[in-house]
Amino acid sequence: MASRLSVFSFLTPIFGVTFGEHFTARFMVAAAMVLAGIALVNRPSRKA
Repeated sequence: MASRLSVFSFLTPIFGVTFGEHFTARFMVAAAMVLAGIALVNRPSRKA
């Protein structure tokens, strides 16, 4: 459980930029990649 929650620490830079910086296309792509990575890590495991 703690390992799943620790992944959300990667959201810190996204919140920092969201509340005080200018959005660029590069930022939007990077933010989408971070969110996709978090989704991949937190998805339920498949049983073989």
